[in-house]
Amino acid sequence: MAKLSKELFMAKIEKGLKEKGFDVEKRQLYKTNQTYTGLVITGKESSGQRLSPVINVDALHTDYVKNGWIISDVIEFLLKAVKKGPEENPDIIKRLNDFEYVKQHLVIELYDSSRNISFLKKYVHRQIEDLALVPKIILDERNDDLTVCPVLHKYMNRCHITEKELIDMAIQNSCRLRPADILILEPECYAITNRQECYGAAAIFYPGILDELYQVIGKFYILPISIHQCVVKSFNKEISVLSLKDLLHEMRGSMIKKKEELTDSIYLYDGMFKMIR
Repeated sequence: MAKLSKELFMAKIEKGLKEKGFDVEKRQLYKTNQTYTGLVITGKESSGQRLSPVINVDALHTDYVKNGWIISDVIEFLLKAVKKGPEENPDIIKRLNDFEYVKQHLVIELYDSSRNISFLKKYVHRQIEDLALVPKIILDERNDDLTVCPVLHKYMNRCHITEKELIDMAIQNSCRLRPADILILEPECYAITNRQECYGAAAIFYPGILDELYQVIGKFYILPISIHQCVVKSFNKEISVLSLKDLLHEMRGSMIKKKEELTDSIYLYDGMFKMIR
C-alpha cells in the first residue's frame, strides 16, 4: 500500500483524533541543529488541557513508513500517549511555575549558534564567539532520561531575574548536577565532558576548568567535537588551523551524528587573558 505524504498523514491523524473527541495542536519546535513539527493532543471537554507530551510528527511519520503501520495503528499509539501523559508527567507544569524548583534545576547546554538561529531568537542564551550557552530546566529525571526545557525570554519577567543571573545560576548548578570530567587522551591532549557524558561540551565554561588545564599545558586549542564533548590540545605554532580542522573532522568520524555537531571553528585559550578566541 502506498504511504501518505507527511501532510496527508497529519490530516488523517487530526481527523481520526477529532472523531475520538480530541483536538490537535501543531507547533514548530527546535532541537539542537534541527527543527521539527510537534503535535500536542488536547481535550475538547477540558478547556484545552494538554493531555499528551509533545510528539515529534516527523519521527512518527518515519516510523509509519518504515514499520508498515496503517493510520489506525498510529491513532492507537497516540491514544496510549494521551493515557500515559498525565500519569508520567503529573508535576511538570507545577515545576515550571515554581521558581524555587527552577533555581535548583537549571543546567547549561552548548549550541552552535549559526545552526540554531530560529531557536535562539526565542530562548535565553549567552553568545560566546559562534557558540551559545543555553540554560535549560530539568523537569523530570528517571532512569537517566532527562526531560529538559529551555527558558523563554518572556519567562524572565515572571521571575524578576536578569538573563545574566539566570545563566550564571545554570552554570553553577551544572557543576553540581553534571560535574565536569577531564580525560587524558594522549600527552597534552584532553577530552572535556561531564560525568554523564551527555551535553558535556558546556563543561568548558564551568568556573576554573580552562584555567586548570592552562596550568598544566599552557595555551591550548579547543576542538568542539560535539554537544557532548570538547577536546583540548596544547598550542603549537607549527600546527596550522587547516590541520586542526582536519583533526576535528577525523575525531568526529562517523560516530557523531549531524544533529550532535557543534561549530567547525577552532578556538585558542590563553590563560593570560582568560578568554577564548
